[in-house]
Amino acid sequence: MTDAVSEHDLQAYADGKLPEDRHAAVAEWLAAHPDDAERIESYRRLAEELRSTYDGVLDEPVPERLQRALRPAHARRVALVAMWVALGAALGAVAGWQLHSMQASPVVAADGATVLARRAAVARSPTSARA
Repeated sequence: MTDAVSEHDLQAYADGKLPEDRHAAVAEWLAAHPDDAERIESYRRLAEELRSTYDGVLDEPVPERLQRALRPAHARRVALVAMWVALGAALGAVAGWQLHSMQASPVVAADGATVLARRAAVARSPTSARA
């Protein structure tokens, strides 16, 4: 008795890519299953028609415009990464320069009376909240 024939075996048989050791078993199975044999034969005819129609296209050279489109893909990615790095460095430099110029003015030491007068002025201002 032959091993079970899978759909994979049938497709490989139709494509002519079935190993020789399985070829006889699949041929025998197809002889016992005429509906599947007819289906696989139609697959084989379709594959042959496609090969005869399009095999010449496989031998044609790749058009130059497609080769150009493929070549710079890597270069474009590298340029894009370099651009983002440069932009980040420029933004960091500008932000650093801005923060550097915004240094707080040094606190002037004041005597106790001046500090007390400032606190009183703030407490008496009309915008301060009163409890």
